Amino acid sequence: MKKKPWLQLDKFYNDLVGDEFLMKARYFRKVQVETPEQFESIAKYCDVDRRTAFYWAEIGRVFGELNVDEKRLSAVGWTKAQIIAKYINQDNCEELMTLAEASSAHDLALLMRGEMPVKGTRVVTLYLRPRQYKIFSQAILAHGGSKNGNGLAGKEAALTSALSKLGYGMSMK
Repeated sequence: MKKKPWLQLDKFYNDLVGDEFLMKARYFRKVQVETPEQFESIAKYCDVDRRTAFYWAEIGRVFGELNVDEKRLSAVGWTKAQIIAKYINQDNCEELMTLAEASSAHDLALLMRGEMPVKGTRVVTLYLRPRQYKIFSQAILAHGGSKNGNGLAGKEAALTSALSKLGYGMSMK
């Protein structure tokens, strides 16, 4: 009988107990290097979605090469670590870590793209049924939004445009 792919790395899997993302990052980086063909099945076994496992592996690779204090990186969190991982190097490490400590994840992502955060920005979360999402996406695309992978880009401006055409946002006397 063929061994399950994760059994050879079971010792490392046991380190995943708790919510310490640095251990997870090191673990998934080790899996990626030593048994890349088993990466996805091990992630699935660990009940980690593929994207998160790749983010953790990236964090393990990037920050494993830098001399960043683990407590400091842990305080920043894996979401912000993943955001700056694409940009960080030895020369800008201190600057980007300080920026990550002082910014929300959303603002940090904007700053990394060269955009400025807008003070007072609000978050709106929608839980749409498939039919509702189809209508929503059609409206977004019809008012300037665009497809971006499996999602939509430019939703905010497109939704505002659609609503203003309906008369919202204008003076209602």
